[in-house]
Amino acid sequence: MTIDLMNYEQLTQDAMRNVVKRALEHVVEHGLPGEHHFYVSFDTNFPGVSISEAIYEQYPEEMTIVIQHQFWGLEVTDDILRIELSFNNVPEKLEIPLMSLTGFFDPHVQFGVQFEIPEEIIAAIETLEKAEAEADVDAKAEDKSDAGDVASPSDAEDQGAQVVSLDAFRKKTD
Repeated sequence: MTIDLMNYEQLTQDAMRNVVKRALEHVVEHGLPGEHHFYVSFDTNFPGVSISEAIYEQYPEEMTIVIQHQFWGLEVTDDILRIELSFNNVPEKLEIPLMSLTGFFDPHVQFGVQFEIPEEIIAAIETLEKAEAEADVDAKAEDKSDAGDVASPSDAEDQGAQVVSLDAFRKKTD
């Protein structure tokens, strides 16, 4: 069995993300041409995804948005897609890292691509989630044992305690 030391799969994924980025940039500059419209899917837990709590509650893992008739403020940078959409007549601002994309489809020309989030990013997310879960368990255990004691933030700093929360990476807007 041959081992791919060039990592062609990841190179291809990166190139296809660039195709999506370029298509979105075209829309920013010229609007949607003809009957083109896009379905964009992304991982809502990915670090840097910014969606409202209400939207996150509806889509706790993955979400697909449609870029067609009613969208505003579309902006694309090297790493981020920003867009305003209406959900049940409520305007929402979304910030979506391009690395969080899991799929893109333009039904007008039957062009679509599925993305995999790189393994090192998945591992980092899992590590953060595990640390957050352990911190929650530790905090609950400490609450039960020290029911009357209240620790101040400076106490935690003095003890070298560090709590890692995914919320630091997941900017939610209200």
